[in-house]
Amino acid sequence: MAFPFLMEEGFELGTLGAFDAESDAQPKLDFPHYRELARFPGLPAPYRGGYCMRVDLSVGTTDAYVQETGGWDTAAAATVWTRFYVWFGGDPVMATTNVFAFWQLWSSTNTVEASVGIEYTTANGYRFFINEAAAAAGAAFIPCILNKWHCIEIVALVDSGVGNDGTLDLYVDGAHATQITALDQGAIT
Repeated sequence: MAFPFLMEEGFELGTLGAFDAESDAQPKLDFPHYRELARFPGLPAPYRGGYCMRVDLSVGTTDAYVQETGGWDTAAAATVWTRFYVWFGGDPVMATTNVFAFWQLWSSTNTVEASVGIEYTTANGYRFFINEAAAAAGAAFIPCILNKWHCIEIVALVDSGVGNDGTLDLYVDGAHATQITALDQGAIT
């Protein structure tokens, strides 16, 4: 049976793997083996393989990311399916309305067409968000349980170019969490 994956990355070399580029000036990113993660009590490993990508937000506020610049290109009216596991925990400190985006699709070098991450507000605590923009303003939200692995799946149907018919669906832990419709998106590059 064939799987419709554009890419699969398990970080098995302890590096960014098949991603094209990494930006990490502070550095925040590493790709630890499970023996490093096993030191933390209560941190099970639901992902496949012995490695994962870890982002240490305590290092600073400079952006850090891995980037795929060609393998995920998606034309108008096409769909990008993405699945990954995320653990957000420890003792995170975020000011109210701070956002940590952990997945984005871009139509150019600086135009975000889909974004998934975590927003913190004093009123609502930590919440997953999905939005057409990098900001959480206007996003759809669902609660985020800290110190637990979550399976995140995103279905991004890119706008056809005729009317605003792009959609974003967010699935968390196997359940459909929310959908955003009537999006005007560019093709993913």
